[in-house]
Amino acid sequence: MVTYGRGWVLCLPEPLVEEAGAVCSDKTFEDVAREGDRQQELWFARGAKEEERPTLRNTATYGPLSGLAESLDVPAWSHYFHWYCDPASWSGSPAGGQVRLVRADDPEIWEQWLNWPGPSWGLSSKESASYEAFGYVLDGRLVSVAQLAFDPENFGWDFGIYTLPEFRRRGFAAEACKAATASILRHGRVPWYYYNHYNLPSSRMPRKLGYFFYAEALVSHAG
Repeated sequence: MVTYGRGWVLCLPEPLVEEAGAVCSDKTFEDVAREGDRQQELWFARGAKEEERPTLRNTATYGPLSGLAESLDVPAWSHYFHWYCDPASWSGSPAGGQVRLVRADDPEIWEQWLNWPGPSWGLSSKESASYEAFGYVLDGRLVSVAQLAFDPENFGWDFGIYTLPEFRRRGFAAEACKAATASILRHGRVPWYYYNHYNLPSSRMPRKLGYFFYAEALVSHAG
């Protein structure tokens, strides 16, 4: 279910179209999302324990859509906000000199990267040739990494960012994200950034980077 600010579009199997009209046609996007959003926000505020995630994102969370999905293999939902960078108007200043491309021939940070506690987005190995990672290095320590995976099939490339907890809210992530954005543009792709609705720290990043808001969506996850 996607909205671009006015109205919404719901994509679902054809046999469910008539039922969807009866269930959702008189509701706004906010109506459909409200109860599930509230539950996820409470979960995140309590500390976002991963073992609770299946319960709070299960098929019962978003009521109207969950009813439609009873016959489908949909165990979870996410509410995302999507932003993009317009290559024609990108004016992001160059990333600071402390941001470096993470490379095996840079031993000062390579070993830190191999032991990096943050997620490795969609990759089976941190030594894969299908990604680039840009790290902010402070006094020889890797403190924040923005990582993108190459996907030649897509015109829009996204990236993930992780900063060590003790170094957050100091602007290091934004500098690393500038480098990731610039790299995606050099590859001739459109930089794309999205985050879960409850993740307020992540929601600030696209504004800092000068991205443009595109859409928000309720997305089902297949089982």
